Amino acid sequence: MKKKEVDEERKDVEQKKRERDLLNKTVAIEEEQFHKDAELDTVLDNERTKLRNQVVMYRQLIGKLHDEITELERDKFKYAKAAGDANQQYYDSLEQVKVKTSLITKL
Repeated sequence: MKKKEVDEERKDVEQKKRERDLLNKTVAIEEEQFHKDAELDTVLDNERTKLRNQVVMYRQLIGKLHDEITELERDKFKYAKAAGDANQQYYDSLEQVKVKTSLITKL
């Protein structure tokens, strides 16, 4: 009966060794996955920070472009008025030339 008990003990020991090896492999796989996840978290945090910085930069650019558009619209109205005034002055001068030409021809 002792031999039977020894054999059973050996079988139990072998079974426990297989379970231990399986658990060690599982732990190793989980640790590897944990490190991959931690690395991915770092990459995603860096990407998030980069995107936030880009958003800030684009908001600043939008503000700058908005100011430029406003300035260009002011210039448009200013030069449109100046062009209208110059056009009016041209037609006034042209009318004066016609009147003077008419007077000269009458003389």
